[in-house]
Amino acid sequence: LMALRGVYCILALQACVGVCFCEEVLLPKSYNEAVNDKVLFTPIKLPSQPFDEVIWAFGLTRIILFSGTQTFIDSSYTNRASLNTTSFAMELRNLNMIDAGEYKITIKKKENSLFETTTLNVFEKISQVTLNDSTGLLIEGRSFSNLTCEGSGTILSTEWMKDYQILSPSNSVIFSPDNKTVLIGPVRRSDSGEYQCTLSNPVSSDTAKFIMTVNCKCKNIQLVLSSFCITESIPTASYTWEFNGTNTGVTTVSFIVELVHFENSGKYTCIAQNHVTKLNASGSHALVVKEKVSGGDGTLSAGIIAAIVIGVLLVVTAVAGLVVYFTKFKGRQVYSTGNGKHVSNFLYLVSF
Repeated sequence: LMALRGVYCILALQACVGVCFCEEVLLPKSYNEAVNDKVLFTPIKLPSQPFDEVIWAFGLTRIILFSGTQTFIDSSYTNRASLNTTSFAMELRNLNMIDAGEYKITIKKKENSLFETTTLNVFEKISQVTLNDSTGLLIEGRSFSNLTCEGSGTILSTEWMKDYQILSPSNSVIFSPDNKTVLIGPVRRSDSGEYQCTLSNPVSSDTAKFIMTVNCKCKNIQLVLSSFCITESIPTASYTWEFNGTNTGVTTVSFIVELVHFENSGKYTCIAQNHVTKLNASGSHALVVKEKVSGGDGTLSAGIIAAIVIGVLLVVTAVAGLVVYFTKFKGRQVYSTGNGKHVSNFLYLVSF
């Protein structure tokens, strides 16, 4: 538009006889303001004075008329509009949504009239932003999280973040068409963290945060021959030990087995339970005590020692839809006690 005006000026100068001036009035393209705030419509460029009249109008309503030395303000804009008679900028106060639209300045001179328009955009400030999950308790692998971001004001954009990184759509992260709701699921442990949504418009923004906690099923149970049951669970798991299916009464992470007598042979089971999800998983091993004969040179002879043969039970159990995998630790070591008893060390890894 300004380029066309430049061409027009050149053509006008070429067509002039005597003194000819190419003059114009320019305004910013638009203004963005908030409800109850004010705006100052300030011309970027004005023609040379004197002016016969300066008129500011909104649609068909003439807000201000400046003529000679007098300023007239429409009654509907009393105490809201004013004119700077030097810069001819119009200030409009106590803005509301119906003030949005196109404004026009007209400058009348003896030889011609010039005008320019600009647009006022009015927005309600964003406030009371909330971020909630309507699904409640989240259990890993089973639950779906439904995050909803809401707020008051003129909402033009919604931005989502997780742990201060942009949250992007994926197979398990689905955004609603209006971008105000995010469906995540089935939730995983990695989905735990701080989520935030930011609602914004050109004059304001506000952010809400939500801490998501995924109640994970116990993971990585490690059952070692020294009878330690180690889990990773959110929250911390509780333990129960069984021997050949009978509760031993031991509820700690460790269970001491005296590998001396034949009656120690049997199935040892560690059961870990998550008291929030009510799910549990177990790791088991079979222990067999045998007689062997060892000679004085360290080979098998007439002595009786306890040799432990570890039978790894590869178990896949389903507990309320929960699949448990047991994998034997690759490393095995043989320890020798002072009385010649040998114990084979092993490790279970249980994922669930």
